Amino acid sequence: MANVARIKEEIQKEFNHPSKSLSHVEFNRRGGEVVMTYVYFPDTHDNKDPHLAAHNKDPEWLNIEEMNQLEKFLRDNNLSFNERTDVFI
Repeated sequence: MANVARIKEEIQKEFNHPSKSLSHVEFNRRGGEVVMTYVYFPDTHDNKDPHLAAHNKDPEWLNIEEMNQLEKFLRDNNLSFNERTDVFI
């Protein structure tokens, strides 16, 4: 549960960060595991100095229950997300 609370805070920070342009959060399901990634719009900031560029967040590894809690949080806060269940042959 502490992991979910931390991730909720991180999501809010990313959506509200002035120098980043978070498009949505994406959940990639594979069996009982989920990888949550932060998906950003293409580079939209005017600062071309590589030392000042905003770094994107690393993916988060979740279980199904944590994903469901985060999806509810995103829905309740009207934040964009999608869920993928790609099957690879």
